[in-house]
Amino acid sequence: MITVICLDLDCGPFLAVHTENAVQKGLVSKAEVSEAVANTVTVQMRLGMFDGEPSAQPYGKLGPKDVCSTSHQELALEAARQGIVLLKNDGPVLPLSRRRHPSVAVIGPNSDATLTIIGNCR
Repeated sequence: MITVICLDLDCGPFLAVHTENAVQKGLVSKAEVSEAVANTVTVQMRLGMFDGEPSAQPYGKLGPKDVCSTSHQELALEAARQGIVLLKNDGPVLPLSRRRHPSVAVIGPNSDATLTIIGNCR
């Protein structure tokens, strides 16, 4: 939820564990933390997250069976495919040719870190 890095969202326990230390080290100010918390809580309020018993709310009876269906997963995959952005294309890099590029390596510390890639979406 730290606005310095544009992270105005609830990231589970990570920020709860590390934010106090970051404030003590002067990496982020209390005012920045307060602003980020206010932004997050404002969105949660607009979503009705403080309106009482969740199951009594308009969409309160929805669960994993309603959002993790095969059709929803296929839609999410298609959205991800369409949302891929090439940040720099110097020279004739794209489109990749299956003939010229039969395989592609994804390299880096998070190349196969599924939990890192999906973040707080578990």
